[in-house]
This record gives sequence, structure tokens and C-alpha cells, in this order.
Amino acid sequence: MAANSLGKFIKTDSGLARYTAQVGRLLQLQRAYEKAVPAALLRSGRVANLKQGVVVIYASSGAAAVKIRQVAPRLTDVFRQIGPEINEVQVKVQPTEPHRMPPPIAGGSLKDVAKQGLEKLSSQLPSDSPLRKALEHFTRHVKIRKPD
Repeated sequence: MAANSLGKFIKTDSGLARYTAQVGRLLQLQRAYEKAVPAALLRSGRVANLKQGVVVIYASSGAAAVKIRQVAPRLTDVFRQIGPEINEVQVKVQPTEPHRMPPPIAGGSLKDVAKQGLEKLSSQLPSDSPLRKALEHFTRHVKIRKPD
């Protein structure tokens, strides 16, 4: 009963009805995009908007954008079957999720033997080596774990 009245409300409210129609069109275009592109591009792009005959597709990376642009003429033809007013496909780069570095592990510890091995390795590296500097820094700050 509540779903039925919600559906009626959405259809009768002119602002919501417009958004509902736009969302429906975007879903149609997304399904058409998924059928039209090679399997390798399925997760690399998504239909983001349709405005004044221009379909905007967000690509997950620059490389994906280039590949999607290569199939844009085919996509335009496929999209015209859904809506004849569609005359252009724009591809923009919009990463889906930024790549984040994992947080550093707090309170790391090593066995004394492992720490000594790292110190020995760093002493064998050239004095200006970035790896040597990193190992020296690490071994200065790491805690020694008691033997098991």
C-alpha cells in the first residue's frame, strides 16, 4: 500500500516525475552502453548524464577514456535507437575510487635476528642509496620482539 501511494506521489509531483523520467533514460542508456562496448570496457565507464542531446560517459581512467572515445561513433548510433535526439557522446575522466595508500602499521616489531639482517644489508649498500637510508630509518624505529 505504501509503495503504491509513493509511486502515485512520484508520478503526480511534476519535479519528481521529471527526475524519474531522467533516471529511467539514464538506465536505458547505461544498459545500451553495456551491450555495445567490449567486455574489457564494461567496468571502465558509466553513463553519467544526458542533456540537450549529449550523452556524458565517465571513464575510470585516462586510458579507459581513450578506448571509449574510439567506440563513441558506435555508441552514438546505439544511443540514437533509444532517443533520436541524441547526437553526441562526450567522455570525461572521473575515477570511481581514488587509490589510497594503506595507513602505516603502527607499532611494528621484528625479531632481533631480522633487525640484525636488515642492518647488515643496509651496511652493504652504497652510502647514498635511498634503500640504505630507508632501511636505517626503519631499523632505528622498529621495536624488537621477544623470541617465540
